Amino acid sequence: MALTGGCFHSGPGLKTNKKAAATQVTKCDAGTWSSGLSWNCTACIPGQFSVSGQELCGSCTAGLYAPQQGSASCTACASGTYAGASAATACLACPAGSAQPASGQESCVSCTPGSFSADPGSATCSDCPGDET
Repeated sequence: MALTGGCFHSGPGLKTNKKAAATQVTKCDAGTWSSGLSWNCTACIPGQFSVSGQELCGSCTAGLYAPQQGSASCTACASGTYAGASAATACLACPAGSAQPASGQESCVSCTPGSFSADPGSATCSDCPGDET
């Protein structure tokens, strides 16, 4: 905590309760951040997250997403979907002709010869019927 021009700055990841009888410093809540140059904590933007007491928000890594402001963590993309870049706010459905059986992935896998996925968002590829390839 620093005193600058008669004002207390709480420090990175902290907030100052200036309405308390005595200056009170507490950690920023999860999903928020503070550089220490503000009285308040700021919500992380979609695609980013923070745990309690952080100076900055972190970006979700590929395969994970944070759809809303103020996220305390990132969520793994479900099977059949992917997030190919960091700071994703949503997962994308695997295109027809590909699939993704695992969650939290950054890409889909093309169906092998003799198999297919007709619909977007498939978790698995199916064998071609009869003698079709």
